[in-house]
Amino acid sequence: MVCLVSFICINSGLYGDYPDVLRGIRILLDPGHGVMDSNGKNINKGAHANSLKEQDVVVDIAEILGSKLALAGCEVYYTRNKNRFWRINDNVDDDNYNRAYEAEGYGVDAFIRLHLDWNRNKKVNGARTFYLKRSSQRFAETIQNALVRNIKRKDLGAVQNWYKGLEEISMPGVLIEFCFISNPEEASLLKKKEFLENCAQGVYEGVVEYFTDQSFASYTLK
Repeated sequence: MVCLVSFICINSGLYGDYPDVLRGIRILLDPGHGVMDSNGKNINKGAHANSLKEQDVVVDIAEILGSKLALAGCEVYYTRNKNRFWRINDNVDDDNYNRAYEAEGYGVDAFIRLHLDWNRNKKVNGARTFYLKRSSQRFAETIQNALVRNIKRKDLGAVQNWYKGLEEISMPGVLIEFCFISNPEEASLLKKKEFLENCAQGVYEGVVEYFTDQSFASYTLK
């Protein structure tokens, strides 16, 4: 009991500025799309609707999220960011696989892909988090729960599905669809800095919760 209480006290500020549990954790953030071929053509634009482009918005979210993780002591890597907006590959499939190989090359502890959803039916809305391997399920569920708690959108759940680039990784990996760019209400939210901040905060809290659980499990086994 003494050890359990001590651990909880150390991590009582679970969403505080600098949770010790993330210190030294390596994370690769992968804002989706933004792929240019060797001829300078954008070959993976992603969704676009309501005067928004998915490839732009997810970079903004990644920048906010990366800052939060870095302040907590994470080593944060990006597949692309505002300083290196374009990834260069001659086809989309190779690019998706290369992102996975990038995660393996960095030896990261988690791989987080950031996306916005789209549906022909503009009424469809909500957030969901995809995973492929069973070993990533808990990571996906934890992030999904924290995300919905922060952005207060419809919970579409943590869903197992196959995506190129999630099969090739050995670490926990997820693909997050924050909301639907095709839904006018959610698109309006995506234009607000506060909402993007909430998106990033949700993922951040999910990462903290997941690695707190992992640390606690390791701690109690010693």
